Amino acid sequence: MESLRLPKDVLAVLTITVASSFGNGALAPLLGEISNEFNISFTALGALISGFAIARLVIDLPAGGLIDRIRIHMMVYTGGLLSIIGVVVSALAPIYPLLFAGRFIEGSGASVASAAAQAYVARRAPEHERGRMLGSISAAIMLGGFLSPAIVGVVASFAGWRFGLLATVLPTLVALGLVTRYVKHRTTATHSTSLSHQLHGLIYTPGRLLFINLMTIALAFSVFGFKAVYYPVYGTQVLRLEPALVGIAISISALLRFPIAIAAGTLSDKFGRVRVYVPSALLMGLVSVLVSLSDNATTYVLFGLAFGLGGGVVPMVTSMVVDRAPRKRLGVALGTHAFIRDIGVATTPLLLGLAIDGVGYRASAFGLLAFATLSAGLAIAIGDASPRHRCSTPKITSSGSKRPTGSG
Repeated sequence: MESLRLPKDVLAVLTITVASSFGNGALAPLLGEISNEFNISFTALGALISGFAIARLVIDLPAGGLIDRIRIHMMVYTGGLLSIIGVVVSALAPIYPLLFAGRFIEGSGASVASAAAQAYVARRAPEHERGRMLGSISAAIMLGGFLSPAIVGVVASFAGWRFGLLATVLPTLVALGLVTRYVKHRTTATHSTSLSHQLHGLIYTPGRLLFINLMTIALAFSVFGFKAVYYPVYGTQVLRLEPALVGIAISISALLRFPIAIAAGTLSDKFGRVRVYVPSALLMGLVSVLVSLSDNATTYVLFGLAFGLGGGVVPMVTSMVVDRAPRKRLGVALGTHAFIRDIGVATTPLLLGLAIDGVGYRASAFGLLAFATLSAGLAIAIGDASPRHRCSTPKITSSGSKRPTGSG
């Protein structure tokens, strides 16, 4: 069991990811009270929900570049401070524009801190444990998203939505304290005295990294489209299920993805990324079609659980980026990946909504399966660059014999 434990500094950094995800998910149980107080439309509520994603699109690329030059403590403290300022602005906002501005500021801070945390774990992870440790990041995101609605909702039910928002400051303060306590000033940033290096572009996606990022867009449409749009809308609009039941089904599915993400990372270290990614992606796509055939609450919930079994796809993509990115450009490679991913996340709800309006639920479900299949096909075409796969791949020597390659 000792080998399954994560170092204390990595666990401390993961609390940053939990705190960021906690803040992102805090809005869900507060939307009704916010709508009533500000008397705003559903479109305005949608924009408020998208505040985090919009902030990430703005911050992803510069944050990725800064990670390669600035130590983690400065990034985390800056991100944490911005998050706290954003929460306070939102909680005290007398008008909607200030509420949106606060969410945008909070999302910017969360993006900076989360990017630093991801890069730290990626650099800290030994090659043979990279999948497991990066899988823990996805698990931390799921944990924050799972805990947030319940805790914030309880606070809001007793003290109102403004105090519910203020409650999200506590995980950030705890995370900052743990980072200060356990994360030493490691040399994780790459400092360059070359002006040309400092001015290097913020987008880094050469060769197969480009195809990994294209794979990410296909994955975002199939996975995020299902869990954020298709599944909840089908449950409430087609099956006419109570929102509480749909919410419980979503939470249970998210909870299942928590251990799956960690297990998938460990399996990918042993068997390779592609062998884990492809069946997981295809399973998630197939579940979309199965849900479109569902006609009762029982099968609806069961198919939601089946979707959770494919929870290993997200950490696999991050691991693929880290496997192929040069260490000196790791931050900007992860920033580019996050930026392209968030383009998919930000545009998926609109595109999938248009598809459902235009061709209906059944055809849209097959569209989700098609995108999942596309992402799996791209993964196979890209190939596996995980350390274990490189070690086991035969290499032809000058004498014509085969020997295993090294991990470098």
